[in-house]
Amino acid sequence: MVSRFLTRLAISLAVILIVLIAAIIAVSYFAYALYLALAIVLVPPAAAVMTGILVLVAAMIVAAVVRQGSRPRRRPEYDAHMQTFENAAELGSELGRKLRGVLEGHASGGLLAALIAGLAVGISPKLRAFLQAILKP
Repeated sequence: MVSRFLTRLAISLAVILIVLIAAIIAVSYFAYALYLALAIVLVPPAAAVMTGILVLVAAMIVAAVVRQGSRPRRRPEYDAHMQTFENAAELGSELGRKLRGVLEGHASGGLLAALIAGLAVGISPKLRAFLQAILKP
């Protein structure tokens, strides 16, 4: 089990490393192509500076997009609804405690009522059909 996990992890890391190396090579070729294009218009040192500046600007744009995308989004309606959900949970918990107390006090009566209701639904097809009609949306 652990060896399969480590194998998958090693394969994933190898794939990430290969993709990273390919991306670095691609950026290098694009930067060199940009340098050659700018060298026609500018003197070579100015073309190199412009290429460096453009590559840094592109890196900053990518970093800003990644940072914006990785920022956790907080929905304002979530906080407003959270209080409602907490109140409903507290109400349900309180009702459950009270119902449990009532059922513990009348356990034999509740068991007898459930047994009779189950027997009635099991014997009477009309009662089953009526309950199914009520419960179906």
